[in-house]
Amino acid sequence: SVTEVNLGSIFAARDTSYVRIPVRNGGDAVLEGRWFLDNAVGGFSVSRDSTALAPGLTDTVTVGFAPRTVGQKTGRLYFFHNASTRPHVINLTGEARQFVTSVETVDFNSSGTVDFDDYFLFMDQFGKASLSPEEIGTFDLNGDHLLDASDFFIFADLFGRSVD
Repeated sequence: SVTEVNLGSIFAARDTSYVRIPVRNGGDAVLEGRWFLDNAVGGFSVSRDSTALAPGLTDTVTVGFAPRTVGQKTGRLYFFHNASTRPHVINLTGEARQFVTSVETVDFNSSGTVDFDDYFLFMDQFGKASLSPEEIGTFDLNGDHLLDASDFFIFADLFGRSVD
């Protein structure tokens, strides 16, 4: 019965949002269907391409949203099935915002200035084999889910600046 899904406003090339859509077979025969995603360039994905449900059973399909570019995104998810000659259509929307690193985001200790204390906090994370989502969210300054030299150059560019 779902016809519209908004996957929210997230950072382009940085975040992913998901929504689970329930599918229930209210009939008396096996429900067989195929999922088709139109406009996948908008950053939408679907977890499976087919479904088969016995009468009375419920399952879910997961729609992901991981846009690479900034802007409003739309798409359509079609469910072609044997219970009707017409597909069920779900309109998908989402917004991808630009991630902007500022002095405030690099002032890790909130002292008002990007200084050596921030440098030491940053370097404690640099080079770790894996980072938690919280650490990535804090120290990944360019939004690529890595903590590498490109993040260091962004940090270095903001070093010595004060929060406005």
